[in-house]
Amino acid sequence: MYISKLIIDGFRCFNEKTEIPLNKGLTVIIGENGSGKSAIVDAIRLILNDDEFGRSMVSGGDFRHSFGNEGNNESSASFQIDIEFSGMRSIEQVAYLPWLKTEDLSTATLHLKVQNKTTQNKHYKKRDMGRKFI
Repeated sequence: MYISKLIIDGFRCFNEKTEIPLNKGLTVIIGENGSGKSAIVDAIRLILNDDEFGRSMVSGGDFRHSFGNEGNNESSASFQIDIEFSGMRSIEQVAYLPWLKTEDLSTATLHLKVQNKTTQNKHYKKRDMGRKFI
């Protein structure tokens, strides 16, 4: 099993919906400073690192901010991260059963959407389409 695709929209420096294909084996991400390399790794970490109590590492800085001549300095209303796993063996399919694609059981997709609104406990409102947390 490997991560075959990452889709990011509104997260940190990703203003537009960006699809990042990843290869089986080693994938290398290169680019200049501020191009989003760390944001890619942090997006993967964020979607996979949610704990059993629904806590996550989301902060206000994770929402895309406009800069300079883009007009106002407001942050995005939400961000979305989708991750796709491919090449799953049958034992892995059991572990990822709720997220499997019906048309291809060797592929699973997780989806996370976080709104730029906080709850009474100062946590950001999130919706994980795969696990159906609200």
